[in-house]
Amino acid sequence: MGDLDAWHRQIFSDRKVTRYLPVRNPISREDAAERLTSQVESWQTRGFGVWAILEKASTQLVGHSGFVTPKAPDGVELIYALGRDWWGKGFATEAAAACLRNGFEVLDFTEIAALAFPENEPSIRVMRKLGFVFEDIVPRFGVELVRYRFDADLFWASSHARLGAIGR
Repeated sequence: MGDLDAWHRQIFSDRKVTRYLPVRNPISREDAAERLTSQVESWQTRGFGVWAILEKASTQLVGHSGFVTPKAPDGVELIYALGRDWWGKGFATEAAAACLRNGFEVLDFTEIAALAFPENEPSIRVMRKLGFVFEDIVPRFGVELVRYRFDADLFWASSHARLGAIGR
């Protein structure tokens, strides 16, 4: 929980960041602490969850990326969020690609979904760059979101599997 304040400040205190998250507005430190507790529980019960994204040179927390299992029927969903100062610098793509490799190579997922608000064009670009395929538009959080999917067969056939694959 040592990263709670930095996580709250980078992700959950900035209205320009939260507009692209399900919360849609900044949340309190206490609410962020509940989310962090939920992620710790996910690691303990499922063996996966969300990682902190750190800037290598400074080890500063700049965001998060990983997997959640929403109540909706998507199975496993890739999520990522960055503090605004870190947008457009490749962190989301690098973190999401690492998550995909872990999801397919280590966790043996058969498919991974990713959702975004339609106006979040940078996030959609990350999904497309990684090879996610548009599936449909789904109602979530009181709005419609775009849903993309990436399945294991596509992963193993792609260059992602050849770059640092640990085997199948």
